[in-house]
Amino acid sequence: VCYLLMTKCKADEYLESFNVLSILVAALAHDLGHDGYNNAFHQNTSSDLAVTYNGISILENYSAAYLFRILRKKDNNIFARLNAEEMTKMRTRLIDMILDTDAKNHFMLMTRFKHGLEMKKLSRGLLSSMILH
Repeated sequence: VCYLLMTKCKADEYLESFNVLSILVAALAHDLGHDGYNNAFHQNTSSDLAVTYNGISILENYSAAYLFRILRKKDNNIFARLNAEEMTKMRTRLIDMILDTDAKNHFMLMTRFKHGLEMKKLSRGLLSSMILH
């Protein structure tokens, strides 16, 4: 779906390859390890995940952490060719995008997007989050 949005809306012409890669990886990873319950359930039951992530975007934080546990394994590290600075940027971008998929962030994200459109200053990062969202 993200790929279709990028190509049909021609967002891929505005986005850099870094953004396109981060969107596609985040799309694959944003629901990693979900257990069939939602954040409200985890919060209300004070589950181990809720405690671990301090009740903040619980499942999204879990999925982001899960992604980087997978990538720590040498054979799984699709970012092995990135230097330390690029990897820090990629990690930050992936975490931000995955956390933006929390339904609690919907209205804030939509407000930022609308404001960016009105001001004709839409960042690539925000556009990336909207495509994933």
